[in-house]
Amino acid sequence: MDSAELSLDDVLDPQGYIKLGFTLDRRSGLGDLGDYFFELLDLISKNTPVDQILAHPEVEERCRRLEDEDGCASSTPQTWAEPC
Repeated sequence: MDSAELSLDDVLDPQGYIKLGFTLDRRSGLGDLGDYFFELLDLISKNTPVDQILAHPEVEERCRRLEDEDGCASSTPQTWAEPC
């Protein structure tokens, strides 16, 4: 995924494969990709619809964590030392 090709809406409200791609970004802080990456690869190689992939429990959990962090980041401005 090339971030230069994303629209502002893609970044602020990612959907489908864009949202899935964010769960694979090491900078997200979601932890090791290890088995998660291979599980996604297996689902994609079987032509599983993206909506079904996003409904997978581990994918849902990673999306929830991203959304929680995003909500935290967009709330009241904080300093680096203050946790959300």
